[in-house]
Amino acid sequence: MTQQYSTPTERFYHWERTAPDKVYLRQPEGPGQYRDFTWAEVGNMVRRMAAALQSLGLQPCDKIAIAARNSAHWVIADQAITAGGFVSVGIYPKQAPDSVRYVLEHSETKAVFLGPILGQEGIVEGIPDGVTTIRLPYPDAPAAQHEWDDLIKSNEPLEGEPRPEPDSLWTLVYTSGTTGLPKGVALSHAASAFGGHNAVQAFDMQPDEVFFSYLPLAHIAERGIVEGMSLYCGGTISFIESIDRFAEQLGEVAPTRFFAVPVVWNKLRAGVLSKMPQAKLDRLLRVPLLGKFIAGRIRQKLGMHRVRQAISGAAPLPLELQKWFSRIGIDILQGYGMSENLAYATATRPGQMKTGSVGQALPGCEIRIDEKGEILTRGPATMMGYYKAPEKTQETIV
Repeated sequence: MTQQYSTPTERFYHWERTAPDKVYLRQPEGPGQYRDFTWAEVGNMVRRMAAALQSLGLQPCDKIAIAARNSAHWVIADQAITAGGFVSVGIYPKQAPDSVRYVLEHSETKAVFLGPILGQEGIVEGIPDGVTTIRLPYPDAPAAQHEWDDLIKSNEPLEGEPRPEPDSLWTLVYTSGTTGLPKGVALSHAASAFGGHNAVQAFDMQPDEVFFSYLPLAHIAERGIVEGMSLYCGGTISFIESIDRFAEQLGEVAPTRFFAVPVVWNKLRAGVLSKMPQAKLDRLLRVPLLGKFIAGRIRQKLGMHRVRQAISGAAPLPLELQKWFSRIGIDILQGYGMSENLAYATATRPGQMKTGSVGQALPGCEIRIDEKGEILTRGPATMMGYYKAPEKTQETIV
């Protein structure tokens, strides 16, 4: 790296020191009810859990997995893993037992945080013998050897500001395995620091940003855009309670930055059209003042009235869908990236939306297309390689 940026852990310490009373995480506890956690409260739990992990005999650089739906404690556990000197491994919802077992054995995971998650019976079944389990403090979390609250109460907070070496391993993100066994994408603290710092600068994110976390945090896009960006700008994260309450919660949270995949954008449009047929909407939007009022009401009902930036990724956004949202005042920017480069490659910038484009290369990322038509990217956000797979690494990193 030509320039060293603060790691996510250093950013966490920064907000813990400078904004201790500001709300960082909001955990739903029923319709319209949220439990707020300040940076200071999260810091206390992070430090206690980091000390607890060390007290369980885990060694520096040991792998610790998180198998849970998005929640405040997913993020707290993730920060505790790093603060304690360990490496995180995310487990996706609905993974088959064999897949879970492969990931945990391949990564040599020593402990797993267990919380409510889709397909949790199969996930628990896939945990190998000898792996320590810790139950997150939610009523529907599966049973485990250790209880989160007990560990928090019985350990004093870790002191100081332990910092990882920038070029050391930060996390393993396992691919879906659609072309064979899942590959563990090894990402460094330096890569995360580079991507987080530059993305916040590129999109002018502010400390008052509000994020809504609902896509799996084991995926690099959600982890980078929501958890990562909040650490670099100091924003607040609200978490989904259940998929059944998605539309209702989106209205409650009213995020300022919103990331979705094309299927979500399509469902949001379908929700609007279920109440107002397209032909009627077209007629109303054509009337200058009335059309502006109707578009504003739709944004308000969707919970998108505060959105400064709407982003789509993971698959191409249909042009007609992008144009439909533009008509109601929501310009959806598209981005392109992958786990192997921290999902940091290209993005359309605010004020530069172009339908059908994923934008220009992000700062510090070089892109070209080779003679085979493959997209090649180069930059400090690139992975260290595939974990324990030097041959596959050589095939991918030219």
